[in-house]
Amino acid sequence: MLKIIYFTCIFLSTTVSFAQKITSGLPNFTPQTWATDEIIRLEIIEDNKDFIGYGSDISNILLSTANQNVLGYIGNNYQRLKIKFTSVKWNPTNRNQFLVTGKSLVKNVKVPFTGIITIQRYATVQVQGEDTYTEIIKASYTFNEDKKQKYTGVFEGYLSTRFKIEGERVVNPIENSGADGASNNQFCGTWTSYATKQPKPCSWGDYRIPLCGPLDQGAGFFIPAPKFVKNGWENYMLANIKNNANALKIEKQVWW
Repeated sequence: MLKIIYFTCIFLSTTVSFAQKITSGLPNFTPQTWATDEIIRLEIIEDNKDFIGYGSDISNILLSTANQNVLGYIGNNYQRLKIKFTSVKWNPTNRNQFLVTGKSLVKNVKVPFTGIITIQRYATVQVQGEDTYTEIIKASYTFNEDKKQKYTGVFEGYLSTRFKIEGERVVNPIENSGADGASNNQFCGTWTSYATKQPKPCSWGDYRIPLCGPLDQGAGFFIPAPKFVKNGWENYMLANIKNNANALKIEKQVWW
């Protein structure tokens, strides 16, 4: 059974952006204000730190979670989305950025993408119940799918990631935490079709999905609402709710 840290997001509505189009029943919430709130809802020890001067290579944080635990959705029907980063590298010419390659999978459509994560805010915070400080970043992202393939577009939005610095190691704070509700690497934004120019809500993350409205009805771990199970979540339910061994094997398959 999944072991995860759940934390509740309180969303603000003061920023107007393209991402307001994704809200689908949550009219005042945007990915940008959500990402900001992921920082300000915590006890801030030091804010607006210089990531170029004092930041760390967080590529391993973005790559470390087993892919069956990276959960996502796309569209107002909360169709299951799978995302896999195949490479994340600190940009040698701009240390505020990370260069990303990966693949997306919706139904049977698998598409490669490339893009950039850009750090916008960096802070040290105290998380309730923890005796050590945690680093947290707010970043924007743009991932462009291969235009040569059908049914492709661009992912855009905001990211919240937490990490700890232990000596010379950069550590995922939910790694081996053993606590219910853990989540990290939360991506929240839109996917916009190259063909139609129409944006769809689209979010994903480790163990939990940010700003996913009525989709997630779980307490200790992610459980999709019954009316959305038919939209690609059937095998997830068999693996994680029914403990079906074959379904779990499928969840762990290398699809990318």
